[in-house]
Amino acid sequence: MATRIEFYVLATAGEAACLATACRLVDKARSQGLSVWIRTASAAQSATIDRELWTWRRGSFIAHRIHAPGRRPWPVLIGTGAPPESHRALLLNLADDVPDGFEACSRLIEIVDAREDILAASRARYKVYRDRGFAPSAVRL
Repeated sequence: MATRIEFYVLATAGEAACLATACRLVDKARSQGLSVWIRTASAAQSATIDRELWTWRRGSFIAHRIHAPGRRPWPVLIGTGAPPESHRALLLNLADDVPDGFEACSRLIEIVDAREDILAASRARYKVYRDRGFAPSAVRL
């Protein structure tokens, strides 16, 4: 199985746009019954997406939590490392580097906004994926 890699390119800039897009993607994945690993760059970023998932849409609930080894997995896990075996359907990468273990996932989504530093980092990741034999695609939002 080859990992399907997609770059969701936003027309707007800013972390708020990225977080809102991440929440919509997680909600859609959960409606399809997929487990989701949200990879973040830091504990602070994990806490931010955790808060966003609780508050992003009135009346909605997405079962999620920050990953801790030994705890029972929930449908959506947030963490800084490689996805656990239970969460390899969708890897949503919010960090600015190539995630360890992405090859074991069915699908990887990178969210890219219009900030120059974010665009530059995403181009570097795109090249890494391509150089490793993957065929990433871009989805303009």
